[in-house]
Amino acid sequence: MNHILAEEIGRSISVDGFLRGGQPVGYEITLRAMDRTDGCSGNNMYEVLESEVRDARVHHASMCGDRVLSGLLDRVKDRIQFYLRVRHEAADGRPPEPYRAIVLDSLALDYEAIFDRRPTTTENGPFIKLAASVLELFGLPTDGLKAAVERQLRRLKRDGKIPS
Repeated sequence: MNHILAEEIGRSISVDGFLRGGQPVGYEITLRAMDRTDGCSGNNMYEVLESEVRDARVHHASMCGDRVLSGLLDRVKDRIQFYLRVRHEAADGRPPEPYRAIVLDSLALDYEAIFDRRPTTTENGPFIKLAASVLELFGLPTDGLKAAVERQLRRLKRDGKIPS
């Protein structure tokens, strides 16, 4: 797998990307590269140095590309799943409301700590009223709010983020 990933990961992911993937890249700029930068200015110098650094990243990716890719995917997994879930929930023909879903998630996660009670889906209950006020404040739609809150609370309970 690493030999398949090496070239693409080495060329696409910065040294910082390797660090975020939990695999630091150690390399030194060789004297040969420094000699090639003599007389260079601006972008030409950068291209010479980038070529050397890219070769080091490709070599490193050939040894641990699978772990780097796995680490990077782990970092974005929750955001991708959230996006896909919002798209799926909007498959009933309504446009997705990802910002509204983010606000409702945040409110639901903090509601009990602030108000010492769990959020509920009661039509004119305190959580629905709070959610409507906050959504209006951000200029987000409040139509279908009860159903949206039900979906978000059900998902948060299923994911174990709030108690059942």
